Amino acid sequence: MENQKYAFLHNEKAKVLFAETDLWLKSGYYIQEQHPEQRQHFRFIEESPDLKDYYSTFYSVSLEYGQDDSNNKYYYIDFFRDKKDDYERGKVSLFKQEYLPVEFVIVGVLLAYIDMADHVGSIKDLQTMLHHDYEEYKEGIYRLFANVQNKKNLIASDTDFVNKKIENALRKFGEIGWLYFTPQSDKFEIMPSFHRLINDLYYDEIKNFDKIFKLEKSYEREV
Repeated sequence: MENQKYAFLHNEKAKVLFAETDLWLKSGYYIQEQHPEQRQHFRFIEESPDLKDYYSTFYSVSLEYGQDDSNNKYYYIDFFRDKKDDYERGKVSLFKQEYLPVEFVIVGVLLAYIDMADHVGSIKDLQTMLHHDYEEYKEGIYRLFANVQNKKNLIASDTDFVNKKIENALRKFGEIGWLYFTPQSDKFEIMPSFHRLINDLYYDEIKNFDKIFKLEKSYEREV
């Protein structure tokens, strides 16, 4: 039988871990050992080198891994490029594919920039730092959110609106594996996979943070 070449299917761990691991990967999630809820799934991937061929053969996508600055590894699904260097969609159902809305990318870049200088450990931390410690960037953040929401402008009374956007974005980062939230808390730990946003997806934006609020292009990209 063709699937006998995929040894991971005959691994006893597959009965418990493969379905959820597969769903996470095809939904755009990131898997790493440092995440308390992903350790077994990470080790299952590590023990299953033929998974890469499996995803390439049956779904036309690539199982990839990255590493943060401490060499902590994380896994994710990436797409192949066609001859025009555009991403091909592969054979993963669209309903399983995650996208970062523009406002979430804004929050991600903000988190990355602030955390490089000051440790950010909770939703409240980031909200407070924006409004008090990094107030010089608040107008730019508000203006970008206003553009995204098709509002002419945001004013001081819209602080709650911006705070909610920050919370929604960080919770989404927790869902896809960029952050790990302490259960029933707003406290989080930045995971190794957040490195991909910092170094791969939005490196230029973070490096040129002081100028980012002058950019007018859309930042919507696939996770």
